Amino acid sequence: ERWAGWLSSFPDDAVVFALATLPVIELRGAIPVGYWMRLHPVRLTVLSVLGFVTSYPLPSLSLLVNAAPVLDH
Repeated sequence: ERWAGWLSSFPDDAVVFALATLPVIELRGAIPVGYWMRLHPVRLTVLSVLGFVTSYPLPSLSLLVNAAPVLDH
């Protein structure tokens, strides 16, 4: 109950986008929450996919930066 109250203080779009970026929750959690918030299905799908896709370049980039010295040899 407390989590639902805390999440309701943020815009619905931001909640769905943020949930989709979390590796454990991803689309499997963001889409049902968006339906629960009664977001339009197309808008919900776009927000969820954008959140999911934007969460992966950062770890990939840090892996490349950390691996660059190893690959240089």
